[in-house]
Amino acid sequence: MRILIAEDEKVAQKVLQRFFFRLGHEVFVAENGKKAFEIFKQERPDITVTDWMMPEMDGIELCQEIRKMQLVPYPFVIMVTSSDVKSHLQMGYDAGVDDFLQKPVNKLELKIKIRACERVIDLQQREQVLHNQLAMTLKISENKNSYLEAMMQELKSAQKSLEEALEAAKESTREKSAFLANMSHELRTPLNAIIGFSEMLQEDAEEDGLDEIVMDLNKIHSSGKHLLMLINDILDISKIEANKMELHIEEFLTKDLISEIVNLFKPIFLQNENQLIVECAENILPMMSDITRIRQVIYNLLSNANKFTKNGEIRLIVENQQVLDRDWIFIYVKDAGIGMSKEQMKKIFNAFSQADSSTTRRFGGTGLGLTISKRLCQLMGGDICVKSQLDAGSMFTVALPITINKQENIQSEFEFNLMFQGMRAHL
Repeated sequence: MRILIAEDEKVAQKVLQRFFFRLGHEVFVAENGKKAFEIFKQERPDITVTDWMMPEMDGIELCQEIRKMQLVPYPFVIMVTSSDVKSHLQMGYDAGVDDFLQKPVNKLELKIKIRACERVIDLQQREQVLHNQLAMTLKISENKNSYLEAMMQELKSAQKSLEEALEAAKESTREKSAFLANMSHELRTPLNAIIGFSEMLQEDAEEDGLDEIVMDLNKIHSSGKHLLMLINDILDISKIEANKMELHIEEFLTKDLISEIVNLFKPIFLQNENQLIVECAENILPMMSDITRIRQVIYNLLSNANKFTKNGEIRLIVENQQVLDRDWIFIYVKDAGIGMSKEQMKKIFNAFSQADSSTTRRFGGTGLGLTISKRLCQLMGGDICVKSQLDAGSMFTVALPITINKQENIQSEFEFNLMFQGMRAHL
């Protein structure tokens, strides 16, 4: 199989090149879309694996140029991207992209997609052979109807195999999510044991006055808690992607939940010399929703605000509003931190993504918190939007229905646009 790699990042380029060599494929490499297209015209590879964002010519433009050639047999294009935004994916499909891979590339998933392409290419070749045989048969004799019917049946079988191959590629994505969910669950059990035993040993060491050992045990305990938090994030996103996230609906007092969260965060904010200002409406309504998931969303937003703000003011505003003839709760988290550009805001809710790579290196984190928060809000019939200015802070707005109706579909994007416009006007 002849494979063309279009990737401007040298490390990613080398990883893909080495991976395909080991599978026995003939590999061509280009560092941008323009060079990749020149190689494509000369070598006619079977599969092109291209990055989305590249200099001179990006992956979308490369795919469009390939499709203009209208080649037979059909050359496959797999796009590697860090975005899972539907509009971006639709843009790729419109340009002629056959499939997508999420960064960082999962080698097992890539291998499955390449094998699916190999099966399709083999079926194309068989189909072309059958078409040639059919044409020859028609020229030789128009009386061999039974033979022609057999050829048509084989063509239908080939088409069915092609559809099955494409479905297998989609199934691989679902299996990946299920695998991550199972593995994360298996990792939590020993981690909880480590955390529990470290707490017990820490208490014993404190009683015996072993201060140096207490410090080491505290590091073990803190590291275990941090790792458990990361695993919980992976487990949550896997459940959401596999449509296995369940809500536990109960009635609770919104004001009590906010007080609980504020009491938890006040000492945490002091570590960054930040001041937490809370404005919770006196007439705030009780909610009929999933208190654990709402707590998780607010926790993620406050944690991010504290992480990206130093010696500043962070506001938590909670109030009721009636929108579209329905009672909603609106939660605003406004910080005075580093803020974001318009380009950074476009990908802030993407999984495993932060504003940019320098932010990840400086502040750490998996980039899953906001993705999970947005998916959870949508699961509860609400959503999140963000308004930010570089070096001037950010404001995240959460809109959730006071009461969840399990039989009701999530609000349409149009309705949420109207709602958020109303919220901005209100502020």
